[in-house]
Amino acid sequence: MQIPEHIARRVEALRKALKDPDEQVRVAASKSLEKLEAVGDLDVLVARFKDGDHVERIRVIYAFGKIRSEVAVKALMYALRSDNVEVRTAAIRALGDSKDVRGLDALLELLPGTDETSQVEIIGVLPGFSDPRVIPAIQAQLKNRSLEVVDAAVQAMGRIGKAELEGPLLLALEKGPVRLRRSAAAALGDLEL
Repeated sequence: MQIPEHIARRVEALRKALKDPDEQVRVAASKSLEKLEAVGDLDVLVARFKDGDHVERIRVIYAFGKIRSEVAVKALMYALRSDNVEVRTAAIRALGDSKDVRGLDALLELLPGTDETSQVEIIGVLPGFSDPRVIPAIQAQLKNRSLEVVDAAVQAMGRIGKAELEGPLLLALEKGPVRLRRSAAAALGDLEL
């Protein structure tokens, strides 16, 4: 894959920044350079995802999560449909790391009808998105039949930290089983004042 000209300019500037007298500039340039150079390897990553073994596919999924490109997001959304729960979990986490709204759409679509493990993982990454659909999606999971999923939702509400989530957390603290009461008590301390 030919690196687009605007990416090549960034790479060149970042390579020069690796010699900056300030250590923090060098570290930041190194991290950015790693991400941008992965774009040049996108075709290789796609091939490794298609043909690699289980472990290799998971490594590639996490690499896609660091690349901000349409191809990477599409590959992650494809991985969400995997029958393998570990591949699906890696894709959920990588989409959460990417914070891409297209990934959020896919996660919200998958949430209600997927397995418990995937639901817990999705709920865990949702607080990282700044989108008004996140809170209602998490609150809807408070009615889930799985205690594991409900507990993940209570914890996620604490990570979101919005004062508007106080009511459901107070209810979980008052009427929930021990596990939910513990999570609700911790989450209430994280809400904005």
